[in-house]
Amino acid sequence: MKTISFSHHIVARKGLSDSTVAAFTRQLFAIRQSLKNDFPLAAKIETPDTDKDATIPAHPGAAAFVDGEEKTFLDRYSDYIWWSLMAFSAMGSAGAWFAGYLKQDERNTNTSQRDRLLEMLKGARQSDSTEELDQMQAEADDILRHTLDSFEHGAIEEGTLTAFNIALEQFHNAVADRKALLLSMPQNLQRTATQFRAAGTA
Repeated sequence: MKTISFSHHIVARKGLSDSTVAAFTRQLFAIRQSLKNDFPLAAKIETPDTDKDATIPAHPGAAAFVDGEEKTFLDRYSDYIWWSLMAFSAMGSAGAWFAGYLKQDERNTNTSQRDRLLEMLKGARQSDSTEELDQMQAEADDILRHTLDSFEHGAIEEGTLTAFNIALEQFHNAVADRKALLLSMPQNLQRTATQFRAAGTA
């Protein structure tokens, strides 16, 4: 007996993502066999015609599943990943340059303080006053504190810190030697040397 038959088509909007349609198609055909017991007609579910000239064109996501051309995660997002890595790299370079620019003032300050330490080294060897030497020592302690802070912040390198330590050690030795010399001199001789140096300066 001839009868009229009709087909049911599962359709999707063209704008629906390929990955969503491909996942739905995969799950549909995965459960088709288990649906046969309750819905015998489920065995008649067929894959769509993926030809380009098909009467009802298949959604690209469903066609990719049927033809075995589904894109992997890397295939879908490789361009985004690559551009993201490039963006992060550029941001890192820009951040490093900006951090270096901000630390430039700190490096300049450290250089001037190191020059000041060298001046105090020369002055300590010619000083005639233990009070003046104590003031120099206190200033050197402040310079040391600032230099260590600069090193912790990355404003100066380890080589610069090593050179500073050498200059600081020489300064401490000069102060200790000068103090020992002044303490060994009679009080009136120290006073005469101070007056003589003041007169020479005038």
